[in-house]
Order: sequence, then C-alpha cells, then structure tokens
Amino acid sequence: MRGVAPLKEARRAGMEVMIASDNVGDAFYPYGDYDPLGILRLAAPACHLEPNEWLDSITTIPARLLKTKTNTHAAAWRRC
Repeated sequence: MRGVAPLKEARRAGMEVMIASDNVGDAFYPYGDYDPLGILRLAAPACHLEPNEWLDSITTIPARLLKTKTNTHAAAWRRC
C-alpha cells in the first residue's frame, strides 16, 4: 500500500505545497498526461482536499518557484 504526503499538515506548518506527478505513460500509471488540473482532480479525493483552496499548488506556487509568469486560467476557473 502506498501512502500520500501529509499535504494539509505541511501547509498548516507554513510549507509551500505543490502537487504534481511524473507518472506519464509509464507502467505505474499509463493515463497521465502532465495536466495540472487532472493531478488536482486525483489529489482532491485521495488527500481530502477542497480543490478551490488548492489551486495555488498547481498554478502560482510552482510558477513563482520556477520564476515563470502565471496565466489567467486559474483565476478564471475560480469564478466557475
């Protein structure tokens, strides 16, 4: 059995939490496609997360740490 990282606890402790996966077309998970929303969709029920509260873990936090510009898709998705 595989566990998941304690994401909520890490965030409460002040850590910047990002959600990602490297399982793309491999034997472990052949359905992965690097889609950040797909990763969040999997993480939400597995880690008991509220997706709207964790959008920054797939958008602004990784972009800032990678020093890239963010796009407006996350902001638009929050309005839905």
